[in-house]
Amino acid sequence: MNSNASSDIQTIVTDVLNSRPYTHRQDVDMSVAAVITAQHDLRFLASTVGAVLAQRMLPGMIVIADCTGQIEQPMQMTFDVIHYHRMCLRKCRKPKR
Repeated sequence: MNSNASSDIQTIVTDVLNSRPYTHRQDVDMSVAAVITAQHDLRFLASTVGAVLAQRMLPGMIVIADCTGQIEQPMQMTFDVIHYHRMCLRKCRKPKR
């Protein structure tokens, strides 16, 4: 990995978030955190982040620890989760025929 390790990680995470489909209900458990370490080989980082984001129950926080020793400054990214409320299921569902 080059001296832009942090920007490489940020690019990978941004790409995963941008390609993330909203095909199933997801909730967030704020008491859970997922920690992913990023070493010099980033080949599997996208699939690892994607696997965490594909879970029905998302962690309240995802920490990606840059273990390359080349980080210049810490970064933080956030994204919103679209909640699917149970009340809407009951009220919005069309009657079966």
